[in-house]
Amino acid sequence: MDCESSESPQRFAWQTCATPTEDAESLSIREDAVAKAEAHAAKLISCLEDHIDGQSTDSKNVIKSILNSLFSIREEHKGFEMLVGVAGATGAGKSSMLNALLGFREIFPSGHQGAATAVPCKVAWNFDDRLGYECIANIYFQSKEEVMKTLEILVEAFISRDNPDESSFQSDKEKEDNLEQMQSEINKVMEKVRAVWKLEEEDVQHIIDSTCSKVTSSANFIFDSNPAVGELLKLSMKPVHASTPEELAGLTKPYLDSTEASHGRGTNFAAWPLVKEVRVSLLKNGICLVDLPGQGEMEASRAEVAQKYSDKLDVTMIVAPVHRAADERIAQKLLNKFHSLQMEMDGRLNKEKFSVILSKTDQIEADDYTALYGKDEEVQRLKRAMQIARQEKRKRPNRRRQRKLQSRAKDLMRHFKKATQKNEKIRTEKKDLVIDQKPKKTELRGKSMNFNSSVSNKLLARALLRKIKAWKERAKKTNKQADLEIQRLDHQLSHWAIWNRNRHVGERIEQSFQRQKKRSNSRGPSVSRDETLGVTVLGISSTAYWQLQNQKGARLGFPRETFTGIPGVVQWMHKAISRSREKHLLLILNKYLVVFNKLQAWTKNPNKSDPVMDKAEIEDRLNQSHQNFLKDLESIFDTLCKKIEAFDTLKNIHPIKFKFKRESEYITETWSFKDPKSPFRRTIHWSTYRAIVARGGYWKHHDGIEYNWILDLATPLLEILKENWQGVSKESLLRLRTDVETKIIDAWKGDAAEKIDWKLREQLIGILPEMTAIGTSLCSQMSSLLDDFAKKVNGLHCLIVPNIENALRPVLNEALQFQGLGSHAMRQHFVAENVPLQCERLVPMLCQSIRFAFHGSLAEVKRDSMKKALEAIEEAKAQFNIHARVLSNNGLSAGELNLDHILKQDVSIPKKVTIEHIMSMEEAYRNLFGDGPMAQTDSEESESESDSDRDSDAPSSETNQDEEMPLADDVSMEDLVKELKDLEKQLKKH
Repeated sequence: MDCESSESPQRFAWQTCATPTEDAESLSIREDAVAKAEAHAAKLISCLEDHIDGQSTDSKNVIKSILNSLFSIREEHKGFEMLVGVAGATGAGKSSMLNALLGFREIFPSGHQGAATAVPCKVAWNFDDRLGYECIANIYFQSKEEVMKTLEILVEAFISRDNPDESSFQSDKEKEDNLEQMQSEINKVMEKVRAVWKLEEEDVQHIIDSTCSKVTSSANFIFDSNPAVGELLKLSMKPVHASTPEELAGLTKPYLDSTEASHGRGTNFAAWPLVKEVRVSLLKNGICLVDLPGQGEMEASRAEVAQKYSDKLDVTMIVAPVHRAADERIAQKLLNKFHSLQMEMDGRLNKEKFSVILSKTDQIEADDYTALYGKDEEVQRLKRAMQIARQEKRKRPNRRRQRKLQSRAKDLMRHFKKATQKNEKIRTEKKDLVIDQKPKKTELRGKSMNFNSSVSNKLLARALLRKIKAWKERAKKTNKQADLEIQRLDHQLSHWAIWNRNRHVGERIEQSFQRQKKRSNSRGPSVSRDETLGVTVLGISSTAYWQLQNQKGARLGFPRETFTGIPGVVQWMHKAISRSREKHLLLILNKYLVVFNKLQAWTKNPNKSDPVMDKAEIEDRLNQSHQNFLKDLESIFDTLCKKIEAFDTLKNIHPIKFKFKRESEYITETWSFKDPKSPFRRTIHWSTYRAIVARGGYWKHHDGIEYNWILDLATPLLEILKENWQGVSKESLLRLRTDVETKIIDAWKGDAAEKIDWKLREQLIGILPEMTAIGTSLCSQMSSLLDDFAKKVNGLHCLIVPNIENALRPVLNEALQFQGLGSHAMRQHFVAENVPLQCERLVPMLCQSIRFAFHGSLAEVKRDSMKKALEAIEEAKAQFNIHARVLSNNGLSAGELNLDHILKQDVSIPKKVTIEHIMSMEEAYRNLFGDGPMAQTDSEESESESDSDRDSDAPSSETNQDEEMPLADDVSMEDLVKELKDLEKQLKKH
């Protein structure tokens, strides 16, 4: 039988939709498919565990294999996460934005006085469905050794400040500078000591004096002064859980900011200095949000934590207030040149993975801003429309005149009503008069005429009053529409001002990044020709968002949530991770499909006809087929590894050595100046130079000037390496992945029939389509393997900084030994002479380290690919063997395990899935104010009619008739006033 003639395998919706893209529909289909697959897997696990006892050895082995596979897939799915980091200056609004993205007000602490976020906080996927565990957080603490090291640094700074080595200073000025530097070190650590141990400087000084200035003893004394600290650090990790995010926020707050709480024995204290990170399990989509401590904080250690953490991020968002973003040169301030190059080589410096969020966009004086753009056509159009709307509103009668007219009509009603009542009384009295009191005929005739006239006038007045009320309602609606139109135009003008400012700031930021990219590429070819290379700039207002959420009315310029920018950030964030997320889902689905197919094959009813051959003979004949498959896969992977070896381009290191030495010579000379880029090039003070040397090449002056010799050298070295080390580009990775996947599928599907023993071909050819799932799963795993390899290789630049630190350390330590008169000049000369030599020696070691890491990763690819190939072969072997049991009447039916009720649900993942929860991809500024009325910001004046406004004395028949007086569109207030005056004349006559 020919392979092509066999029945095609069933295709599911998650297989037939597009390959991993940014399409929300295909992602949703696969999300739903994984959810359904996990639900089926949970039922199968429960059923198989209940029936594993009492089975034969072969059946037990199959059950254990299936259970292990299901557990492994579930854990792999749980472990997947994409780190989305939010960084920025202190007070930029990072935590507020993250709270808005999550839809919960206080998950991340928002500070109003100083820095709120003291430690990294991660919000990730929560798999726990137990009641009360809807929201989970794990607090990870530092080790005792790490805390002790910090305290020892503090003690050493105290001793150095109070008992300096007088012989090491050349002047009083140098001694003062040293005192200032030591005090700066003390201030950094004292923030933590005050928070945890409630000690002030004089308390620490007293402890040091009492221990005779012994560093370790003093640090231990401080540590033991709060017994709860030791107990807390023993935990290593503390789990907390709650039913709602609000409850969880209250539990995690004492570990994220400066909130004091009870942590065991003793008084309350703030625990943030003892915490490494807090991981919150809340999300359901694989995103892991990371709120990093603010950059530029008073506490430098927090900024260091944020900087180290940023290297692990898959997606980066930098938050900056819009009114400072461009002025602060955010491209240089929040992302220096070295880290920009790192992200570019990692493939993270593009519009899909890197964005700048302009916060606090609601802080703008729209009138003043639009006045600056008075000649803009859109501004002129909106202002003309506003002027016309206000003029039209002024032409309409005011409410006071309406009320006065209504009051006059009511007065007429009362007068005519009294006249009617009076005439009715006269007519009643006339009937009761005795004959001799009968009035004259002329008198009765006059009174009767007065009665008829008053009734007629009363009806006219009633009709007029209803007309006035109807006109008033119509005027009220018209005024309301006019107010809404003015309000809409106000929103449009304010929004235009906000949008225009965001656009200008965004363009300046993009231009800054493009200039930086151009300068970095001037040395050689760009790492990537990707047109998306750059930055996405988005504007948000968390304040406006929460104002709408709490139904407190819309902030001017933000009529709906779309205009707050929060939905736009959510959309961008999901797009940033969608491809990686969808690849992961495909991998999980293919693995589930392999296991489900295996289970279905195992539970088929045995063949009741005469067996073709016994089980042992069938398995023996299949072994050669399995070996043939393995040889083909081994050949494919050998070819793949040879292609990957071509990416090793660091074989010739001589040009790198030459260029870097020349660069380092220039850089070490610039270290003698306060600002090398300044045309004035003022010489750095010798005490500052010594402080930098003493601190290993890094020091931040109290006036905010930062010196970082390590990055000064690392940046040009990375630029030079970039010319010779391209890493694995997106295009190269795509070619590798496509090539290996095609070859695997060809080997798995195209030649499968030929590799099966001819005696078994007719019996087993029908199951070959089911084997395709194993090959597809192997392709997904190889694709993931190549992605991981590219990520490792492109991240080898992380070796640069530690290598430079190691190379500089002996030079700087020796430079500190120069003392006495002229020591500054000797120190400068020594550094300028020896650092370039160390840099020259550094290049071969660094290139060797990079190549060693590269080939180590390549070896991992080869090892892991063969491991996955063997697993795939074993999986295929297991399925063939299961079918062999069926052929030899050795199978096990589903009924024996009570699996019928589960297998009937089609465990191979439902073909049809309901597409739900597809993320809205509405564009933020599409159809400006075009879909529905605007949110209203001001409360509208409403008038309620009192009981006195109704004619309670009128007959019910009259009230029900003519309940609403129809009013012609052309009736004006002047017409009603004329009618009122005519009735008032009638009143005067009577």
